[in-house]
Amino acid sequence: MVGMVAHSHPDGGALFDRDPGVIATELAADLSATWIGPLADEGHEEWMSRPSTLRRVAAALADGVSPRETRIVCVGPGAEVLGAAVSLATGLSFVAVAVHGDAEERFGHVYDGERVAVIGVRLAAADVLDDYVRRHALTVGSVQTVVTDGDRPASPEIRALFKVDGDVKIVASEGTLQHG
Repeated sequence: MVGMVAHSHPDGGALFDRDPGVIATELAADLSATWIGPLADEGHEEWMSRPSTLRRVAAALADGVSPRETRIVCVGPGAEVLGAAVSLATGLSFVAVAVHGDAEERFGHVYDGERVAVIGVRLAAADVLDDYVRRHALTVGSVQTVVTDGDRPASPEIRALFKVDGDVKIVASEGTLQHG
C-alpha cells in the first residue's frame, strides 16, 4: 500500500492485560479532565475529539453489545461520533438519532423489527428514544451510557460505564470495563 504507514498502539497492545480497575480509573480521570464544564450536553466534545479516549470508551461500550444485536442506535449529543466509534469496535452498522423538541435528526437508518443496542453519552439521552423504537418496531437488546447523572441512578436495565461524583468528577461504576 503506497503512502500508508501502519501504526501500532504505543503500549504494545497490553492495554487490556492490565487490571480492569486501573483501566477504569484512568479512563474516568481522562474523561473528568477533558469534560468541559458541568455535565451539560456540550461536555462531550473535548473527549470525543481525542482518539485515545474515544477509542477506550468505544471499546468499553462494545463489550456490552450482545452478539444477537444487529445495529447500534446512538442517541443524543455526539451521537454520530460515538455511534461511528462503537460501530468500528463492534463491526455493526449504526444510526445516530438526535431529538430537539419535536424535530428529529438522523444519520443512517434502521430496518423495522431489528434488535438494537442503544447507546448515549448520558442517561437522559436514552429517554428520548421511546417513540423512535415504537415507530420502527425495534427490539432493544441493551441500553448503555458513558455516564449517568449523579442524582439519577441508572436502572438495572441500563449499563452506565461511569457515574458522576460532584460537578465534573467522573468515577468508574461497579463492574465497569471488565475486558477479558
